[in-house]
Amino acid sequence: MVLYLPACKFKYKPYELTIAPDNVTMIYGREMSVNLLDSIATVLQNEDISVSHTDLKYDGDVLSGITIKVDFQGKTGVASTRFVNKGYGFGFKVDKSRGNLTVGDIKH
Repeated sequence: MVLYLPACKFKYKPYELTIAPDNVTMIYGREMSVNLLDSIATVLQNEDISVSHTDLKYDGDVLSGITIKVDFQGKTGVASTRFVNKGYGFGFKVDKSRGNLTVGDIKH
């Protein structure tokens, strides 16, 4: 028995940035360059959200680890990941209407 498998490249789940009037959700993906992370931080400053990305680890061009620090209305959250698939994303949610900040594993 001969089995032929077509050559395919595994695709990682892309990042998601959702900006709505009352909330902001950021889910990180593995195909994020330093320039993209910096651009996202700049965009979020316009939403009065300060984000810093530290402890960046790359496996070639693929992000394999990150620590984020998020500041919003005097609240600060810090979380790290090594992108182990747990069935939900890693990032943060800001609920502007309630002033809530959630950082880390995000179910969406």
